Amino acid sequence: MRPVSLLKALPLVAMLAGTAHADCASATASLDAAIQARDAAGIVKTASALLNEAACPGAERLEQGRRSAIALARIAEPLPVPERRRLLNSALQLSPTLWLAHARLGQLDYEAREYAEAQGRFERALAYLNDPQISPEKPPPGTLENLRGYAQQARLLAVKNSRGDSGILDVKELRGGIKVRRAPVPVRFDYEKAEFTDVGRRDAAFLRDILRDKQDPAILLVGHTDPKGADDYNCDLSWRRMQALADFLRRQGYRGPIEMIAMGKRQPLPIIGRENHSEDEIHQMLRRVEFYLPGDEKPETANACRRS
Repeated sequence: MRPVSLLKALPLVAMLAGTAHADCASATASLDAAIQARDAAGIVKTASALLNEAACPGAERLEQGRRSAIALARIAEPLPVPERRRLLNSALQLSPTLWLAHARLGQLDYEAREYAEAQGRFERALAYLNDPQISPEKPPPGTLENLRGYAQQARLLAVKNSRGDSGILDVKELRGGIKVRRAPVPVRFDYEKAEFTDVGRRDAAFLRDILRDKQDPAILLVGHTDPKGADDYNCDLSWRRMQALADFLRRQGYRGPIEMIAMGKRQPLPIIGRENHSEDEIHQMLRRVEFYLPGDEKPETANACRRS
């Protein structure tokens, strides 16, 4: 699989060091020298010492930790994957909320098809970058949207319990006034069957918990299939999958109204980096039932093949 180009061209935004406290001057000078020399081991050593220097003001230590972490991320970029991972994890030891390190580790997990881990990384990166108190620099153009898109795709591709579910995918507006459609949590099914995948069963139970917490509001289910097979066959299959989800919810005690719309294969999911995925992965992302709650922006369903 060719490398995913999510963040390859994004600039690394260096934090300018503030005026160091007099008692921190020596530690800061040593850190400056290590960064200038691109000495990863020296950066880790001097930054760790500075972060534990009680004489340094707390804000100064946080700033220098972030600055050191960004320098490590810069050094890590051209290195082989194992060394890159090691340095990115070292960066997070110095600055745990550095979005860039989480995003690049997510990229490595995604390329390795470790999708549950990638989802968690991308969601954390998105949450940290979306918060100007944590990440004061302005996000590079398109970065928030890309992180959100990859986090959603990783969630669709995960074949084990996700490491994400931070809630950031469900916000209606990102930093800078970027309007986004809510990313509905999908319920996934086996190929040519109206049976949940292992993760699909977890997603169905998650939906039931949401509905219970909200006192069983009305919901909209929208069924989708992969493109294999005739239109009529896929319309029926997407309907049977929605019915399977509705039956599961009823067995679990849900009593609210359910509206169902079958799309079959008529509404393919836009996929970022489509060329980097196998046909099986693409079809896995397409086989899903999405659910929408009151207040969510509803999907376009004008070309639906069946409605309740």
